[in-house]
Amino acid sequence: MRRLVIGATNEDHSFSLNAPLRMADSNPVQDTITLGGVGYNIAHHLLALDKDTQFITAFNRPLDDARITTIKTNQAPSYYAVMESDMVVAFAAMDVLETLTAAPFLPALKDLKKGDVCVSDLNFPEPMLLELFQATKASLWVDATSAHKVTKLHALSPYLSGVKLNQLEASIYTGEQDLDRILLALEKSPIPDIILTLGENGMIHIKDEVIHYQDAGPFEARHLSGVGDAFMAGVILAKEEAHFETAFALAAFTAKQPSATPPSDTYPLLNQERKNRDVRIQKRSLRRTQ
Repeated sequence: MRRLVIGATNEDHSFSLNAPLRMADSNPVQDTITLGGVGYNIAHHLLALDKDTQFITAFNRPLDDARITTIKTNQAPSYYAVMESDMVVAFAAMDVLETLTAAPFLPALKDLKKGDVCVSDLNFPEPMLLELFQATKASLWVDATSAHKVTKLHALSPYLSGVKLNQLEASIYTGEQDLDRILLALEKSPIPDIILTLGENGMIHIKDEVIHYQDAGPFEARHLSGVGDAFMAGVILAKEEAHFETAFALAAFTAKQPSATPPSDTYPLLNQERKNRDVRIQKRSLRRTQ
């Protein structure tokens, strides 16, 4: 099985506050600049853990890996996040991606076979994603990416095998606020396989059944940036795994690292993180489709 990731690569600016945030004022920060983006973060993990993964992205310069194909843009998409222990607010300057077309991406999608997996973020234009998704026989997974971009799912859902959303994204997608009503709406979605992440409250997997998983293992976080992207990578890496240990382990492993994209020589530590996981079923029921 081959895995292909398509999605954005950004210049990520992470502003760590040096003092409590004061609105309508200048705030002292430490600015850390790295490469990031939902697609890039997912690909980073999969490229480190799976030799058959390929990544096709759009950026203003080539990326240093033979398995990455870069479609050149005039400028780098950028992302700016203000961080305390978690993100306070973020800004995505990605207008350059709206100029992209499907043409340079299509050969990679058409080359995939039934049984292969393609995972995408939602940073690219909706018409482009529609054209790409219609052109492949692979199993298609999407990360909902953000509350502003999750609405693209309405057009894309007929082509999807699965999606991962957090609760805010799911609320925007379904138009519901209460978790029980969000779940009912998701159960009726045409997307057959849905993962709803709930932060410290675990995740809910909606397929033939609705199963709430909770990881009771230790979780020590230096930051929470990119932890959801790591969870998505873990899902794709071990898609048939019954209890999502790999996804929980990769998320916990990433939270301990200096950034959302851990150095390649740290991945052997993931095996120990797997041993620390204690994933339990909290609740399960049949999926209500009507």
